[in-house]
Amino acid sequence: ILQNDQNNNYNNNYNSENNSDTNNTNKILVKNEESDSNDDSIDNIKNKQLNKDEVNHQEKDDENKVSIEKTKPLELITVTVNPGPIGVKFTTNQPLKVLDIIKLPDGSPSPLSGQILPGDLLVMLDSDNCQNLSLQEFQSKMVASAQRKRTFVFQRIN
Repeated sequence: ILQNDQNNNYNNNYNSENNSDTNNTNKILVKNEESDSNDDSIDNIKNKQLNKDEVNHQEKDDENKVSIEKTKPLELITVTVNPGPIGVKFTTNQPLKVLDIIKLPDGSPSPLSGQILPGDLLVMLDSDNCQNLSLQEFQSKMVASAQRKRTFVFQRIN
């Protein structure tokens, strides 16, 4: 009887410690969600996307009881182009995605040809976050910046 009581005390203490660790983990997860800022830096965009991917894989794992595969790292493509047209057609809805890379009005290839692909998501133009821009807002930015070099950041979705 004494040995059984000792085992029960050990099990109760062990379960108590494990529950405490779970509660601490939950607190950490909540704290991380609350500490998200509106920083639009490329690093912050990468971190937010990676965190979303990890949560999605974890939820899938819990739901289907399958092992978690490593997430493909976020691939960002940064391209600087000379003044003038860029030869890219975008979707009309948000977020703006590349539909097609087309020839420029003079018949020459797009300066983005071979660097971006249909389906790539427009993330930034120069230092401006473009993820929430409408096509009209983006076109206005393009017209305003057409006479200077511009730097685009795209996210590879495929």
